[in-house]
Amino acid sequence: VSAAIASAREDVFLFIQRRGFASSVGCRDCGYVARCATCTQAYTYHDADRTLRCHYCRSTLPLFATCPTCGSTLVTLHGAGTELAEKTVRSILEGKNTHDVIRIDGEEPAAPPVEGRPRFLIGTEMAFPIVRWAATETIIFIDIDKQLALPEFRSSEHVWQLIHEALFRKKKDAAFYVQTHAPDHIVLRSLREPDRFYRTDLQARKLVGLPTYSYIARYLVGHKSRERAKLSAETFFHKMSNILTNEAKPLTLEGPFETQPPFYRNVFWYTILAKFDPVGWPDDLAWLNHHVPPEWKVDPNPLSLLQ
Repeated sequence: VSAAIASAREDVFLFIQRRGFASSVGCRDCGYVARCATCTQAYTYHDADRTLRCHYCRSTLPLFATCPTCGSTLVTLHGAGTELAEKTVRSILEGKNTHDVIRIDGEEPAAPPVEGRPRFLIGTEMAFPIVRWAATETIIFIDIDKQLALPEFRSSEHVWQLIHEALFRKKKDAAFYVQTHAPDHIVLRSLREPDRFYRTDLQARKLVGLPTYSYIARYLVGHKSRERAKLSAETFFHKMSNILTNEAKPLTLEGPFETQPPFYRNVFWYTILAKFDPVGWPDDLAWLNHHVPPEWKVDPNPLSLLQ
């Protein structure tokens, strides 16, 4: 991959779905990881101003040289982000002024490229509409394992669609690399055998009752107190479970679960999943919504189960 970057004459697109320089900062001695005090998410390190940022709560901390827990100086960065990818590309180019280097990730507006010059485009999904596919000679998906490991039932499907969008839109002779430590993952093994992915994913969904074998709605409650949010969710869950048993409704409830992150927009969130029959769901959804307290939020056919 480094050779392809160093020798590139046309555009190169490097896709990485994480902002910042490193996705977490921690101590090699005691295992400490810097986390936001409010939402408990790991801080992302940004190299430009040497700060740790929570992308949910917008809180920041300066980068520390010694571990706040044990005082060790073995502070390490983990996980690559778009800023690290940009720095690596500039290092490989060794000062050559042959390409514009553009980063698209929602943090900073990209500098306008010089018309007609080739470019190294580094970015998240926000960069897809900016790619000049007909002029791109190399496409690199960096560390795709993090996306495949997300605990969401649509994560594999989403990665599959991104890869196939790039395969469909790239020019015929463009090189395409996928960086992974899990080449046996079903998504990657099925790239030349699409039917295998469809069969495997549908079978997994059928086993646990996920779409298309059910219709899902998500119910969320938030409160400034984590305990109050949890109590509200548990109370509603037990109440509705009893009602469902008595009325023999063809739907099931699961939860309650803490959302990820648990703290968002200044409140703590809990969620309950309702799984409906894929045919008669409209009437049952309306029936269940009638029992939902007014302070709850309803998310029908959600894109995410936990976020």
